[in-house]
Amino acid sequence: MVELKLYGTGTSGYQFLKKSLVDFLEFNHLDFKIEEVNDVARFISDNINSVPSVAINGDQPIEMSKEGDFKMGIIKIYHRIAGLYGKEQMRRILVPTDFSSSASTALHFAKIFCRQKYYTLDLLHVHHPSYIEIAKHPFEEDHTLETKTELLEKTARAAEMDFVGDLLGSTPIVPVIKEGLAGDVIQDMSYQYEFIIMGSHGASNLFESLLGSVSHTVASESQCPVILVPPGVEFYKLSHVCILGNRLGRDISQEVHKVFPHVNVTRFENQPLVLAGGHDDIHPMDEIDHCIEQEDTYFITSMECYKHARSIGDHTSLEPIYHKIQAKGRPLIVWP
Repeated sequence: MVELKLYGTGTSGYQFLKKSLVDFLEFNHLDFKIEEVNDVARFISDNINSVPSVAINGDQPIEMSKEGDFKMGIIKIYHRIAGLYGKEQMRRILVPTDFSSSASTALHFAKIFCRQKYYTLDLLHVHHPSYIEIAKHPFEEDHTLETKTELLEKTARAAEMDFVGDLLGSTPIVPVIKEGLAGDVIQDMSYQYEFIIMGSHGASNLFESLLGSVSHTVASESQCPVILVPPGVEFYKLSHVCILGNRLGRDISQEVHKVFPHVNVTRFENQPLVLAGGHDDIHPMDEIDHCIEQEDTYFITSMECYKHARSIGDHTSLEPIYHKIQAKGRPLIVWP
């Protein structure tokens, strides 16, 4: 049970803070009780110097005016609740990073994706010295674990500070560093998350081919949906989802509706997939091309379709459509 004392006088800022906290707790399925303290005499007796302020489970109140920025004060409260009740209970999104521009784009996209939600965002770097040495990573000369850990922390804090979206879109970002092979580590962690959001390309040269390979490997094996973010992604509010291809024995459209309840869904999934046996491609290409041109449209494909298309990799599969989607700067979601 999360017990909150909310100190304030009913101003718009106070009401805004209350709504954001209630929405955050409900989104993460946490039981809570809020005591609203609006009496100035109570402010004095509880040593509250400024309002609005929030006390969590009787701890020292967080005074919003002392945080320097109202948004950062809310993020601090989110962090404290997550710390008290364990990250495993929070609804989380994972964003792997190699500190490249592509990874930064994916991180910014993730924050926009979370804007009207209350996810905790884990920013992951997988450290593997031999890979970094081979690839000659262009972003820094010191590739030690300690340096990477420090850089990851700075990246997470900067991402919290520089986002200028709606206040309710404030997202707590938790830096996570692991050692090992990136693809294996991310796949092993995937069951803990509702989404993985990652760039579809890596940093540069050999490192790009390694990270690009990792993103496609994760998309083919993850236990949660993977959003592949192209370098030229355009940021628009989601209002339309297109499902490409079917999943044998299971209709994913109901799952998609549950995750995206307020968007229009166009289904191309009931049309049979083109198999290697030489069937004609019956996907309505004109309709799909029209959807690709729409700025507010995301595309979802089942993992079976994705793996099949990449395995045969010719014009009779969905592979060219995936390329069109990414080339137009649209995200592609691979659904397990």
